[in-house]
Amino acid sequence: MGIARSFGKAYLKAQDAVDKPIPREGTAIVDLETLRRLSESEEDLSDLVETAERHFDVRTLAEFDDLIGAVQSGEVDFILSRDRGLLEVAGEEVVTYFSTVPSARAALEAIVTKDEPLDVAALSERPTEKRRWGFRRSRGIRPE
Repeated sequence: MGIARSFGKAYLKAQDAVDKPIPREGTAIVDLETLRRLSESEEDLSDLVETAERHFDVRTLAEFDDLIGAVQSGEVDFILSRDRGLLEVAGEEVVTYFSTVPSARAALEAIVTKDEPLDVAALSERPTEKRRWGFRRSRGIRPE
């Protein structure tokens, strides 16, 4: 779990904490074709490309003569795709990838926050919300 003032920074911290850091620069493969097929609607995905281009040298699958070889040799740092073969190699080579539109957006939002402060604070200093767990008014059940 990552806690921060913004979702992007919290996600970045969470990924770092589980030893799955999100690269903040390098070469990225953005495979819009497979991501588009996963999109629940005909949503515009240009924001993914635009954000990625601000931080990475963005390439498409077709721009590589040997895509798998490029991933294996360390030429690729970040992948947004759903291509199964590509993701299998990314997993083997420990290359960070995101294979859904929401996860790609979350990763890019996290990258945008790279220069924000870490926002470290004790839990006792963070705002809290007090609620009774399990109390359901709709069924007339009252806490003991």
